[in-house]
Amino acid sequence: MNDPTGQTRPWHLRVDAAAAIDPAGHIIAPATLLVRFDHAPPASPIDPAPFACRVVTTPDAHRLPPAATHLDRRGHLLLPALINAHTHLDLTHLGPAPQARGNFPAFIDLVRAGRASTPPDIARSVRLGIQLSLAAGVAAVGDIAGSLRGSPELTPLHTLASSPLSGVSFLEFFAIGSREQASISTLQAACLNLPTLSRIRAGLQPHAPYTVGTAGYLAAADLAQRFGLPQCTHLAESPAEREFIAHARGPHRALLESLGLWTEDLARSLGAGQSPVQHLRPWLERPAGRPPKLLVHLNQLSDEDVALVASSRSAAVYCPRSSDYFLAHETFGPHRYRDLLAHGVPVALGTDSILNLPDQTPGHALSVLDEMRFLAARDHTDPATLLRMATLHGAHALGLPDAAVRLFDPASPDSRPLGVIAIQTSPNEHPLQSVLQRTESPEFLCLGNSYA
Repeated sequence: MNDPTGQTRPWHLRVDAAAAIDPAGHIIAPATLLVRFDHAPPASPIDPAPFACRVVTTPDAHRLPPAATHLDRRGHLLLPALINAHTHLDLTHLGPAPQARGNFPAFIDLVRAGRASTPPDIARSVRLGIQLSLAAGVAAVGDIAGSLRGSPELTPLHTLASSPLSGVSFLEFFAIGSREQASISTLQAACLNLPTLSRIRAGLQPHAPYTVGTAGYLAAADLAQRFGLPQCTHLAESPAEREFIAHARGPHRALLESLGLWTEDLARSLGAGQSPVQHLRPWLERPAGRPPKLLVHLNQLSDEDVALVASSRSAAVYCPRSSDYFLAHETFGPHRYRDLLAHGVPVALGTDSILNLPDQTPGHALSVLDEMRFLAARDHTDPATLLRMATLHGAHALGLPDAAVRLFDPASPDSRPLGVIAIQTSPNEHPLQSVLQRTESPEFLCLGNSYA
């Protein structure tokens, strides 16, 4: 907005709410939020615009500057926007796949047969995933850009860069057996031409230990250090993976043999009885800096595995509903995310792809909040822990500063989070506990670009 002198004046939005909670553990109730946009107000709450916000107790709200717009959300809880640390947006067009529940090989076949195979189709699927993410109150993602015909695919990276979301687009690659060295060369060439973008950065994702050999992982580590790229991998996800690494047999070996990729050198690198985590020790022990290496799933972990993950200073992503979809709890027992947290490992939350999620309705399809609700109902996990997993730990995993998910800080009057969301709560109950027991979707109040 301009004053008569032609100078730009800030524009204020005021929101009255039942409470506001910061992931560091602070709570204000009742709460009034004042959002100050540096320029004209955005056309919609999900249009990125620079802003700062301040939260005060509602009785102190008379001390705030007058606001151009006033929203009544007195039945709602205010939170920083959430972070989905692991998802596959390029699979969104496929929708949920209940027919493959509990059958990992069938799931892989479904993905291979149905994934988009041209850049325009990939972009459409990613855009649908972006819409569903925003409807779920998500402001940043760790997205896996699926490999197209064996080569890193940049379409998801560019599609995300044109969206309101922040985060990392991890370039998936496969490099194993007879194609290992050729695939490494292709990856090296791709890294030479990565674009520099604003809210989205590129990362590397050696897919998994059953599709990438040790040389491929070490090449990724070298390239990540050279170009300053984050790294991510699927790890310790399924019984077939464990069988392949420990005994060099099972459906993953059969697939590699059918594709002509199996070699005697590969056979010699497997079958020593190691767990997938122990198999990747050489890669895990390579320094990563910030952000840390991101280990996704970790459904089966021994005490030694937990200690190795912790000593490697890696971060973890747990996708609860995905693990439930693949019946990991029946095969491996309870997930050890709380043991990882106790060992100092930052465990973030992810949704994985839409295929392994039960609901496709907007606001729920790619919902980190629903992952929180799932764990609250099943494990009775502490609500404050769940909020940290969905915000602070996700920011750490994707290389974002803590300020990106801090709604307020007692030491500073203003904050600049990635976004602010409101979620309906129940009266006379702890507001966060109530939100986790309800089913409503979040509402975006504002979305920033402070970390572009």
